[in-house]
Amino acid sequence: MSSTTELDAIKALHRVMHGERVNGGLLGDGKYIKNNQLRLGTHFSILLDIVNMARPVAFLAEKYPAYFRMVNSGYLEPLATPLEQNAGTSIATPEETPKDIHLTREESTEAMLLFGKLPVDIQNAIVGISNIEANDPDFVTWFECCKELRFNLGEHIQLSNFDTKLTLDLKCTETHLSILYQLAGASKNQDGRCHGGELGILNRISAEHSSVHGSIPYHLVIRIGRTVKGPGEAIMHLNLTGNILIIGPPNMGKTTLIRDITRIVAELNEEKNVYVIDTCGEIAGRKSIQHEGIGKATRLLVDDRGSQAACMRRAVENLSANVIVVDEITNSNEAKECQRISTRSVRTIATIHGSSMAEALRNKETSGIFGEFQTVILNAVEKKNAFSENKSVVEVIQESPFDHCIELESYTSWKVHRDVKKLVAKMVASKTFEPLPLQVNLIFETDSASPMIPST
Repeated sequence: MSSTTELDAIKALHRVMHGERVNGGLLGDGKYIKNNQLRLGTHFSILLDIVNMARPVAFLAEKYPAYFRMVNSGYLEPLATPLEQNAGTSIATPEETPKDIHLTREESTEAMLLFGKLPVDIQNAIVGISNIEANDPDFVTWFECCKELRFNLGEHIQLSNFDTKLTLDLKCTETHLSILYQLAGASKNQDGRCHGGELGILNRISAEHSSVHGSIPYHLVIRIGRTVKGPGEAIMHLNLTGNILIIGPPNMGKTTLIRDITRIVAELNEEKNVYVIDTCGEIAGRKSIQHEGIGKATRLLVDDRGSQAACMRRAVENLSANVIVVDEITNSNEAKECQRISTRSVRTIATIHGSSMAEALRNKETSGIFGEFQTVILNAVEKKNAFSENKSVVEVIQESPFDHCIELESYTSWKVHRDVKKLVAKMVASKTFEPLPLQVNLIFETDSASPMIPST
C-alpha cells in the first residue's frame, strides 16, 4: 500500500461511496456504505491507515471540495461528478481570478445647498481653510468632496474632506447649534437623539441632547449627501440576482452603493414593487417628495429605529412588496425579519456594519442574518468517531436568507462571496476555514478628478 497516494485513496473512496467496487479491497467492497453517505469515523480507519493521516472526515470535505461535502448529522457525501482540475487543492482557493469591472459614473452632490444655509461665520471659516476664493469654481469642486461637518459645543468645528479631518479656525457656539438644529427640522426621539434632513434632500443631521443643555443639542454631525450612478451596475456584471448583503465599516460607501442598486433593480423590474425601508432618510431623504436617486422605487419612512422590523413586515404583508431594500440591519429582530421575508419569495437587499462576514457572524445581535445554529453535545462514542477533542459541534438548522455577500474594502475594491449559504456552513463546521472570495475592482472610465465619496 506504500505506493498509494492520498489522492488515489480519495478517488477510491469517492467511487466506493457511489457504489463502485475498488479492486484490491483498498477500501473494502462498499458494504459499510449506506445510502451513499459515510458516517464520521465509521470504518474510516482503513483509509487513515493507508494514507497515514489521522484527521476527521470533515477534513476531506474541506480539502477536497471537488469530491465531497458535509451534510446534516455529520455525514460525508460524495458529489455527483468530481471536478478533477480542482481535486486536492486547499479550501482557501479563490472562487475566480480577480475581476476588473469597467463602469461609467455620474456623481451629484448637495454640498453647496448645505453651504448656502450655514451661518456666515462658518462659511467664512470653511473658505479660509480651503485657501480658495468663494466665487472660484474650484471652491465648489473642493467643497463637494467633503463628507461631513462636526460640531461639539465649545470646540473647534471639524470638516472631513476625503480622508482628512480639517479643523476650522472657529469654535462651535450654542448659537451655531441652535440655528443648524432649527434648519434641520429634526424632532428629538425618546432616547435623546434626532435625525433630520431638511438642510438638503440627502444631507442628514444627527444631534445629541442632554438634560443639562435643554432643547439645544451639545453635539451635532451633518453628513453631506451625494448620489453616484454607476457602481451598482457591477451586480449585473457579476450576475448577483439573489438576495444581497453588503458589509462594510462606516464611511465606506454602503448607502451610496445600495441607493444605486435600488435604482437599477427598480428600473429593470418595472412590474415589481420595490420598497426602500429608509429609517434615517439617508437613502432617499426625509422630505415629502423622495429623492430621485432611488429611481422608480418607493420609499417608506421609519420615524423610530425600533420600528424598522415592523415596517419591513408591513411592506410585505400590506403593500405587496417584491423587493425590500434595508440600510443597516442592527439587531436580532431585523435579522429575523429578513428570515421571514425570504420565505415569502421576496428579494432582500441590505447592508450591515462590519469588516467581513467572519466578523459579522461573530456578532450575536446580527448573526441571525447568516442563519440559525445549534450546539450539539457529543457523547463518548460520537466524540471518538469524529476524531475530535471537542465536546460539541455546531450545526446549521436554518440557512441564511442571503445568497450573495459583498465586503467593501474601499470605494472601488470589493470582495464578493457568491454562495453565502455554502460558505457559512463551512465557516461553522471549521474554525480554521479562511474563505478567499472573488476580488472585484471597479474602474470608472469617465471618472471625475475626485474619488467617490460615500454617504455612509
